[in-house]
Amino acid sequence: KAMVDAGWTTSSLMWLPVVVYGIIGIFWKPLNDLLSHRLRSRKNVIFIALGIQAIGTIPMIVYPSLATNIIQSITVGVGASGIAVFNLMFNEQYAKKKVFLTVTLLSLPPLLAEFFSSVLQCCVTSFIPSGAKGEEYIDIVKYMWVVGLACIVITTICTLFVKEKRGFLYQDNKYKEPINNKWDASVIVLLILAAAVTSFIKFCTSGGTAITELKYIGEHQGISTNAYEGYLSVIFTVGQMAANIITGLFLVKRLNKWTIFSIASGLWVGYAILVASILNVYSRLALNIINGFAFGMTYNLIVGMVMNKFFAKTNKITPVTTYNLGLS
Repeated sequence: KAMVDAGWTTSSLMWLPVVVYGIIGIFWKPLNDLLSHRLRSRKNVIFIALGIQAIGTIPMIVYPSLATNIIQSITVGVGASGIAVFNLMFNEQYAKKKVFLTVTLLSLPPLLAEFFSSVLQCCVTSFIPSGAKGEEYIDIVKYMWVVGLACIVITTICTLFVKEKRGFLYQDNKYKEPINNKWDASVIVLLILAAAVTSFIKFCTSGGTAITELKYIGEHQGISTNAYEGYLSVIFTVGQMAANIITGLFLVKRLNKWTIFSIASGLWVGYAILVASILNVYSRLALNIINGFAFGMTYNLIVGMVMNKFFAKTNKITPVTTYNLGLS
């Protein structure tokens, strides 16, 4: 309130919820590893994250505001950190040697969730009257958080039925490459930097940024883009899903990692040239699939390489967590 009284507008504060989502990951993701080590269970850590996320969603439903939006964004960041815990747990319990299979399989549920949430966004925003602002806008979009809370409850129930053998904790390390010297550590640092750059590119070219660009182009073409905004994420997700499957199941078996990385980089360069040259609403929607495909290739490759390593001197922090710090 003090910031608004000082002259800040609501739109100029939109960066806050996104920033806190990233910041909480920097602190919470290492805590996931420490809790897993202390509790000797990754499943219990997932329950903790789900509980915190549920608690943070309720204020946003009851009283939508900038403050409650920041609270839910923090708790969503905590909940999202559970994805990496699921990855580690699945690999320890079932996959063992097949790291890229784990990455491919477990990258699909979040993408499906993103796909359906994008469809939900399309449906919800289609009910928003043209030019709606304030309470009229919030009264409609707040139902997305109601659906989110329902999904948290469903996820908690599903997790109850997931079997975890605690004796398998860290046992897949025997199939991985140890990090025990400066050269190995430098490789991890490079992978973290690559993860950070990859995440930076994604957030600069998709999501809210892509929607803002689409609105700008629509205004100059005289087209209302409200009905199309949610499809940007859908199209990006379709491209990412296709890339995850193709990379994880086929390309890693036939091409070396640098070749795959080069192809993904080339696709991103091509995408950047095309979107800078073609300023059309429908072309922008179609081109977004290239963006998603390039990100999917890069993401799958890097996270697979990171998951295939472990710190030889400690189990308290995993390379996957250091990778996720780069993403945050």
